[in-house]
Amino acid sequence: MRYEVGLKLKGAAGSFRQLDEKPAFTINASKYRKQQSFHQLQKFHLNNSVQDELYVNEWLCASICLEAGVPTPRVTHARVWLNDRDLGLYVFKEGFDRQFLRRHFRDASGNLYDGGFCQDIDSELEKDSGDGPNDLSDLRALNEACAAEDSESRGRQMVQRLEIQAFQTFMAFEMMACHWDGYVANRNNYRIYFPPDSKRAWFLPHGMDQMFQDPGFQTFGQTPAIVSSSVRSNPEWNEQFRQRVAKLLPLFDGDQLAGRVQQLHQKLRPTLVELNPDGIADFDEQIAQLQDRLHERFRCIAQQLTKPDPALDQDASVMEFGVGEPVPLDDWDPQQETQDALLVRVDPSENYVDTSDDGVVYSIAVGESSDCVASWRKTVLLPQGHYWLEAQLRVDDVDPRKNDDRGVGAGLRISGVNRDNALVNSSDWCDVRYEFNVSEEQQSVQLVAELRATKGTMAMKNAQLTRLDP
Repeated sequence: MRYEVGLKLKGAAGSFRQLDEKPAFTINASKYRKQQSFHQLQKFHLNNSVQDELYVNEWLCASICLEAGVPTPRVTHARVWLNDRDLGLYVFKEGFDRQFLRRHFRDASGNLYDGGFCQDIDSELEKDSGDGPNDLSDLRALNEACAAEDSESRGRQMVQRLEIQAFQTFMAFEMMACHWDGYVANRNNYRIYFPPDSKRAWFLPHGMDQMFQDPGFQTFGQTPAIVSSSVRSNPEWNEQFRQRVAKLLPLFDGDQLAGRVQQLHQKLRPTLVELNPDGIADFDEQIAQLQDRLHERFRCIAQQLTKPDPALDQDASVMEFGVGEPVPLDDWDPQQETQDALLVRVDPSENYVDTSDDGVVYSIAVGESSDCVASWRKTVLLPQGHYWLEAQLRVDDVDPRKNDDRGVGAGLRISGVNRDNALVNSSDWCDVRYEFNVSEEQQSVQLVAELRATKGTMAMKNAQLTRLDP
């Protein structure tokens, strides 16, 4: 059957590709013929999945969202040809349009906003659809409610402008699924819908192609986003958020999600073999690693639920720096992502490693399973700038995990980002440095000192953070 449709190239900086490569598309089936649809969809996306080589994350996270009650587009897969050129496998995703809104809300005529690129609700967000006012008055009212100085007044206003329980669920999902590039953690990849009947905002997740990358991702970390920080500043709402995480935890059961991934893999594998027979062994290995991360993530969330929240008063916890002056980093928290890794915080006076040192030594040892992903972590709120994270590391008989994209052996990084620094085999104390930027006015960052290995031990001491420019 032949369709006359609207077609445009889509994608942001990380995923956009030209037409002669493997581009991503947005298809509008009703652009030129009203009510025309393709498999009952009027608008959909063909995502090239260049940031998710396994084609899994959007599909898996959509299924979790729907089970949790978070409105999200449906996802499947398709093989795409363009002018007889085989482009390969794509992620097929329903669009955010009125057809989508009608499936989740009684009235689809409300204002739907695109969060844009790293923009919060105080920005001039683009209105995608809706019969409401075109003056951003609904967004501004929500922003004003969140900005109210008096906590009691802020609570009253926010209840009128935001579906609190729905947002708590949205926030729990994003943090549990390690959505480091979503609204809560990065003010990115989201939509907002204002139903005409209630006029209270619903947040909708988007851009879920880089999920579950860091199993130790801090579920209860500080957030730079206006709405989530306002919700978490309310003690009652914050406790309800924690309760929502606990209630949703069964949806993140490692066995359940790994089994779901395996079923999808079996469905897609014949096509992948046909497209790239030489790469299927590596693909199988990456699927196995994802399944391991899903198990690790489930254990980490359960572990984080047993600990108190990080400080919620962002203003009080912003670190202060003199340019070029290192600030010592104490009180790191253990994060055990595989079951039998051994993490020990030791005073040097006990004759551990180096008795001449006055600082605390943090160690990690591979357990009997011969598979260790474990770390010491510290969450800090940083002002904008360029930073050096430095520490002294020592390794003993370390064999790295194979095909681990996150990092090799022992090293330093920040949560959600890969690292190049690596210590393997055995070495005495070495100075290790990791550089990163904070582009926002202030941003919560989780610092990581980790061991990813099948054998051996590491130790860390004298960690410090230096801000290089204001």
